[in-house]
Amino acid sequence: MKKKRILASSDIKSKEFVSMAFSHQHEKSQLITLSGSPDWVLVLWQWDKGKCVSHQNVAIKDPKFSATQCSFSILDSNSMLVTGNGVYKFFKLKDNGLKQEPHQVTKKEKQISENFTCHTWLPDGRIIICTDSGELILCESNGEFKMVLN
Repeated sequence: MKKKRILASSDIKSKEFVSMAFSHQHEKSQLITLSGSPDWVLVLWQWDKGKCVSHQNVAIKDPKFSATQCSFSILDSNSMLVTGNGVYKFFKLKDNGLKQEPHQVTKKEKQISENFTCHTWLPDGRIIICTDSGELILCESNGEFKMVLN
């Protein structure tokens, strides 16, 4: 029988994970999980050892907002993105801790929805983010807003 891995952290109040993703760099064996309401915590795990490396509160203060997806950068497993309804947060692993980067989708046109339904990393490291209204937003690999795609 194979041994089951149970991931547990006393830093999470939520009873659920809303998203998870494995690192694309297999030598690091990393997993990130995103807990749900009320705490919205991004947790970085060392998968092969089943231990928590770092965690960071995603800081969703408005109850109408929610996070729905987390992922690793394709090119840099130290870079992570969390998106959702009113949520666009870019994180970096620095000094063995997750730190939120200042990049936000703030330069976009006002009429574009902030309900980010999903995102994906392009092979060159840039990011495409989709909204509930069908817009596609292109961001640089460091999370900075670039443009709305037609």
